Amino acid sequence: MDSRITEHPETVCGPFGCYQESRLTEYQVPVLSMDLEVVVHDGPSAAELARFSLHAQEEGREFAELRVRASAELTRRLMAMIDPEARTLHARLLPVPDADAERALAFAAKGRLADARRELRGLIRSDALAALEERSRAAVFYDLAQLLRFDPEAPRDAPARARRLLQRAVRLDPRSRYDRALRDLAEDERRAATLQDQRSAAAHNFALGRGETRGEAGAPTPPAGYR
Repeated sequence: MDSRITEHPETVCGPFGCYQESRLTEYQVPVLSMDLEVVVHDGPSAAELARFSLHAQEEGREFAELRVRASAELTRRLMAMIDPEARTLHARLLPVPDADAERALAFAAKGRLADARRELRGLIRSDALAALEERSRAAVFYDLAQLLRFDPEAPRDAPARARRLLQRAVRLDPRSRYDRALRDLAEDERRAATLQDQRSAAAHNFALGRGETRGEAGAPTPPAGYR
């Protein structure tokens, strides 16, 4: 139980009239505190890689409900540290005064990213690209880089292709938008590498549990988040 204080207005009347004052009232509230200590160990050596605590506190009338809510909050916070995060990203393609580029943006607006990429690749390979101003050519490179970044059907080397396109855009038109896109791309690659490290570590530890791997041979480096 925990104490709370509430303030209530009260009208007091006497021989000289009435006036209003505040009355403080103390009351008890059921409070449930729950702590979870998490320790991460390396599978082969049992060495401790990380240790941290999570805390949740809930108030209410029913103990069973408090326990469910506190457990759910601790579970949510723990899984957020284990599971890959989900992010919603927004990208704006730049308009370019060219028929192929306009068709590409129309395809992208309909979610047909592969078709949009095809239109821009055709423009880049054609003589029409040289006829555009440098600012517009940079926008073409930027748009194709964004399509490569966000298209789930893009080839495996899409990040490298997107980086080269953005570098060409920066050389033509050194706007902060293109520099920022390069930084975002680098962050994507960093997150992808971290996720791969986590998956490798998990696969190795599960293999140890099944008796498929022995000793420290082939043990992956602990993910960066564990250090």
